Amino acid sequence: MLTNDDLDRALQSTYPTGDTDDEAWTIQCDDDAAWASRKIKTAMDELRQIEQWADRERDRINAVVARESVRSKRTIEFMSGHLRVWLATLLREGRRTKSLDLPGGRFSIRTVPARLQVNDEQRLLDWAKVHAPELVQTKETVDRQAMKGRLFTEGTTVVDSVTGEVLDFAHVEPSRESHSFRPEGDHA
Repeated sequence: MLTNDDLDRALQSTYPTGDTDDEAWTIQCDDDAAWASRKIKTAMDELRQIEQWADRERDRINAVVARESVRSKRTIEFMSGHLRVWLATLLREGRRTKSLDLPGGRFSIRTVPARLQVNDEQRLLDWAKVHAPELVQTKETVDRQAMKGRLFTEGTTVVDSVTGEVLDFAHVEPSRESHSFRPEGDHA
Protein backbone atom coordinates (compact mmCIF):
# COMPACT_ATOMS: atom_id res chain seq x y z
CA MET A 1 0.00 0.00 0.00
CA LEU A 2 1.31 3.47 -0.90
CA THR A 3 1.78 6.03 1.83
CA ASN A 4 0.94 9.70 1.48
CA ASP A 5 4.67 10.37 1.12
CA ASP A 6 4.88 7.89 -1.77
CA LEU A 7 1.93 9.58 -3.43
CA ASP A 8 3.43 13.03 -2.89
CA ARG A 9 6.71 11.89 -4.49
CA ALA A 10 4.81 10.44 -7.43
CA LEU A 11 2.83 13.64 -7.86
CA GLN A 12 5.89 15.89 -7.61
CA SER A 13 6.92 15.04 -11.15
CA THR A 14 3.74 16.75 -12.40
CA TYR A 15 4.33 19.96 -10.44
CA PRO A 16 6.98 22.65 -10.68
CA THR A 17 10.33 21.51 -9.35
CA GLY A 18 11.28 24.92 -7.96
CA ASP A 19 11.27 25.64 -4.27
CA THR A 20 7.93 26.92 -2.97
CA ASP A 21 9.79 30.08 -1.91
CA ASP A 22 10.58 30.77 -5.56
CA GLU A 23 8.71 33.97 -6.49
CA ALA A 24 8.37 32.80 -10.08
CA TRP A 25 6.17 29.87 -9.07
CA THR A 26 2.42 30.48 -8.76
CA ILE A 27 -0.66 28.34 -8.36
CA GLN A 28 -2.20 27.88 -11.78
CA CYS A 29 -4.97 25.33 -11.17
CA ASP A 30 -6.87 23.34 -8.53
CA ASP A 31 -4.24 20.57 -8.67
CA ASP A 32 -1.51 23.11 -7.83
CA ALA A 33 -3.61 24.40 -4.91
CA ALA A 34 -4.16 20.83 -3.67
CA TRP A 35 -0.43 20.14 -3.90
CA ALA A 36 0.32 23.40 -2.03
CA SER A 37 -2.11 22.45 0.74
CA ARG A 38 -0.40 19.05 1.11
CA LYS A 39 2.99 20.79 1.27
CA ILE A 40 1.68 23.07 4.04
CA LYS A 41 0.27 20.09 5.96
CA THR A 42 3.53 18.17 5.60
CA ALA A 43 5.54 21.19 6.77
CA MET A 44 3.19 21.69 9.74
CA ASP A 45 3.51 17.99 10.64
CA GLU A 46 7.30 18.26 10.41
CA LEU A 47 7.22 21.36 12.61
CA ARG A 48 5.09 19.53 15.18
CA GLN A 49 7.55 16.59 15.08
CA ILE A 50 10.50 18.94 15.58
CA GLU A 51 8.76 20.61 18.54
CA GLN A 52 7.91 17.22 20.09
CA TRP A 53 11.50 16.07 19.58
CA ALA A 54 12.76 19.28 21.20
CA ASP A 55 10.43 18.74 24.18
CA ARG A 56 11.69 15.15 24.59
CA GLU A 57 15.30 16.28 24.30
CA ARG A 58 14.78 19.12 26.82
CA ASP A 59 13.24 16.61 29.25
CA ARG A 60 16.12 14.19 28.67
CA ILE A 61 18.74 16.93 29.10
CA ASN A 62 17.03 18.22 32.26
CA ALA A 63 17.02 14.68 33.68
CA VAL A 64 20.75 14.30 32.93
CA VAL A 65 21.48 17.71 34.47
CA ALA A 66 19.51 16.82 37.60
CA ARG A 67 21.21 13.43 37.91
CA GLU A 68 24.75 14.66 37.17
CA SER A 69 24.55 17.77 39.35
CA VAL A 70 23.67 15.82 42.53
CA ARG A 71 27.31 14.94 43.28
CA SER A 72 28.51 18.52 42.73
CA LYS A 73 25.73 19.93 44.89
CA ARG A 74 26.58 17.48 47.67
CA THR A 75 30.26 18.48 47.47
CA ILE A 76 29.34 22.17 47.62
CA GLU A 77 27.08 21.62 50.65
CA PHE A 78 29.60 19.38 52.42
CA MET A 79 32.60 21.66 51.90
CA SER A 80 30.59 24.83 52.60
CA GLY A 81 29.34 23.34 55.86
CA HIS A 82 32.89 22.61 56.98
CA LEU A 83 34.12 26.05 55.91
CA ARG A 84 31.19 27.64 57.81
CA VAL A 85 32.19 25.76 60.98
CA TRP A 86 35.87 26.70 60.45
CA LEU A 87 35.08 30.39 59.91
CA ALA A 88 32.72 30.42 62.94
CA THR A 89 35.55 28.97 65.02
CA LEU A 90 37.93 31.70 63.75
CA LEU A 91 35.34 34.38 64.54
CA ARG A 92 34.93 33.04 68.10
CA GLU A 93 38.73 33.18 68.45
CA GLY A 94 38.76 36.87 67.50
CA ARG A 95 38.76 37.07 63.70
CA ARG A 96 37.26 40.41 62.67
CA THR A 97 36.03 39.71 59.14
CA LYS A 98 33.31 37.28 58.14
CA SER A 99 35.16 36.15 55.03
CA LEU A 100 38.12 33.96 54.15
CA ASP A 101 40.24 34.50 51.04
CA LEU A 102 41.29 31.02 49.97
CA PRO A 103 43.00 29.64 46.83
CA GLY A 104 39.63 28.46 45.43
CA GLY A 105 37.87 31.75 46.14
CA ARG A 106 36.36 33.84 48.89
CA PHE A 107 34.14 32.15 51.47
CA SER A 108 31.97 34.47 53.52
CA ILE A 109 29.18 34.36 56.04
CA ARG A 110 26.46 36.98 56.09
CA THR A 111 23.23 37.40 57.97
CA VAL A 112 20.20 37.26 55.71
CA PRO A 113 17.43 39.39 57.17
CA ALA A 114 14.09 37.80 58.03
CA ARG A 115 11.62 38.08 55.17
CA LEU A 116 7.85 37.69 55.04
CA GLN A 117 6.73 34.85 52.78
CA VAL A 118 3.11 34.52 51.62
CA ASN A 119 1.94 30.94 51.10
CA ASP A 120 -1.51 31.76 49.71
CA GLU A 121 -1.83 35.09 47.86
CA GLN A 122 -5.63 34.81 47.50
CA ARG A 123 -6.19 34.22 51.22
CA LEU A 124 -3.95 37.20 51.99
CA LEU A 125 -5.98 39.38 49.61
CA ASP A 126 -9.28 38.19 51.13
CA TRP A 127 -7.96 38.92 54.63
CA ALA A 128 -6.68 42.38 53.64
CA LYS A 129 -10.02 43.36 52.05
CA VAL A 130 -11.74 42.77 55.39
CA HIS A 131 -9.09 43.73 57.96
CA ALA A 132 -6.70 46.12 56.15
CA PRO A 133 -8.31 47.60 53.02
CA GLU A 134 -5.53 50.22 52.81
CA LEU A 135 -3.17 47.40 51.78
CA VAL A 136 -5.28 46.45 48.74
CA GLN A 137 -4.19 47.95 45.43
CA THR A 138 -6.74 48.55 42.68
CA LYS A 139 -5.66 48.50 39.06
CA GLU A 140 -7.38 51.17 36.95
CA THR A 141 -8.29 50.31 33.35
CA VAL A 142 -10.51 51.82 30.68
CA ASP A 143 -13.81 50.09 29.89
CA ARG A 144 -13.11 49.25 26.24
CA GLN A 145 -16.74 48.50 25.41
CA ALA A 146 -17.96 51.85 26.77
CA MET A 147 -15.04 53.55 25.01
CA LYS A 148 -16.24 52.22 21.65
CA GLY A 149 -19.64 53.81 22.30
CA ARG A 150 -18.14 57.24 23.04
CA LEU A 151 -15.36 57.47 20.46
CA PHE A 152 -15.70 57.55 16.70
CA THR A 153 -13.19 57.49 13.88
CA GLU A 154 -12.46 59.57 10.83
CA GLY A 155 -10.06 57.53 8.72
CA THR A 156 -7.35 56.54 11.17
CA THR A 157 -8.11 59.45 13.55
CA VAL A 158 -9.96 58.85 16.82
CA VAL A 159 -12.38 61.55 18.03
CA ASP A 160 -14.28 61.96 21.33
CA SER A 161 -17.97 62.24 20.34
CA VAL A 162 -18.80 64.35 23.43
CA THR A 163 -16.04 66.98 23.27
CA GLY A 164 -14.98 66.70 19.62
CA GLU A 165 -11.37 66.34 20.81
CA VAL A 166 -8.98 64.46 18.52
CA LEU A 167 -7.19 61.82 20.58
CA ASP A 168 -3.60 61.84 19.33
CA PHE A 169 -2.68 59.00 21.68
CA ALA A 170 -4.92 56.53 19.80
CA HIS A 171 -5.36 55.54 16.17
CA VAL A 172 -7.28 53.09 14.06
CA GLU A 173 -5.41 50.18 12.60
CA PRO A 174 -6.90 49.57 9.15
CA SER A 175 -8.57 46.26 8.45
CA ARG A 176 -6.45 43.69 6.70
CA GLU A 177 -6.74 40.17 5.46
CA SER A 178 -5.05 37.36 7.24
CA HIS A 179 -4.75 33.73 6.28
CA SER A 180 -4.73 30.45 8.09
CA PHE A 181 -4.40 26.82 7.18
CA ARG A 182 -5.76 23.96 9.24
CA PRO A 183 -4.59 20.52 8.11
CA GLU A 184 -7.28 18.00 7.32
CA GLY A 185 -8.27 16.12 10.46
CA ASP A 186 -6.74 18.78 12.74
CA HIS A 187 -9.70 20.21 14.65
CA ALA A 188 -7.73 21.95 17.39
